[in-house]
Amino acid sequence: MLWLVLVWIDRRLPFKENQLGGRILAHLPVSVALTIVHFYVLMVMRALLGLSAWSMVTSFSPVAALQGLLWSWLVYWAIFGARQTFRYYEHYLASELRLERMERSFSGSPQEFVTSGTLRGVPDFLKSAGSSESLRGV
Repeated sequence: MLWLVLVWIDRRLPFKENQLGGRILAHLPVSVALTIVHFYVLMVMRALLGLSAWSMVTSFSPVAALQGLLWSWLVYWAIFGARQTFRYYEHYLASELRLERMERSFSGSPQEFVTSGTLRGVPDFLKSAGSSESLRGV
């Protein structure tokens, strides 16, 4: 449940992929709030399942629950790190795909480049300089 909220919040942040510092600073107050909410929900669920007493929920002491809160906070940041790793991987794959498409579009022969219409508006003597006869030295 925590990761769904984290992803929902992360998608609405106005930061680009390369603005990791701003993204971390934006998540810092959110992480504290969500960690406390997550810890309370976890304590209530444990009480509902009979794994702990209801008195643990009603007499909540932040000092006594520090270990659980720190653990929940660590889980939040582990999810954040996994999410950022996945975002970086997607960005890397998209970059590789763009690079491959560019390489494929520039891998044609010079004659294809001249006749493809990409040299519109270029003087004829420059177009003939790129022809296959002038490239072969004929």
